[in-house]
Amino acid sequence: MGSRVAPILAILTIDYLETKFILSDDCSIKPLLHGRYMDDIISLLKSILEAHNLLEFMNHLNPDIQFELELPDENNILNLLDVMIHIDKDGILSTQLYIKPAKKPIFIHASAHQPTQMKHASITSEFRRAINLSTPNRRENSMNTVEKIIISNGYS
Repeated sequence: MGSRVAPILAILTIDYLETKFILSDDCSIKPLLHGRYMDDIISLLKSILEAHNLLEFMNHLNPDIQFELELPDENNILNLLDVMIHIDKDGILSTQLYIKPAKKPIFIHASAHQPTQMKHASITSEFRRAINLSTPNRRENSMNTVEKIIISNGYS
């Protein structure tokens, strides 16, 4: 079993590397967009070559930490955490809820012996998450995804 402090140290290390090198004025590669959640990082760059150069730069910062590069697929889609990012031909981004294929569509079943308030709050929370993760042009897709999961768990 790993140390309980290991995840905290990993986050602090990544934060240090980002602040000192990647987001500093000294870095020659400037992401158009850069964000991180724990150890998942997204950087939007002008070209694939720039992405490879940034990856090479990042992988040389510390030999014990190696980053990976994920590029959009042939449909210009990139999945990050629970967000599906679409990049249109003009470079405009849109997002919608993404559920990993390995995730089972399990939810508090309608017949479960749980307080009605808890069931209602869970459903509301899932729909709110779908709305918050989606751009307006993709919101209906996200809502339909959540609706299918809820219906498959006995709700009507």
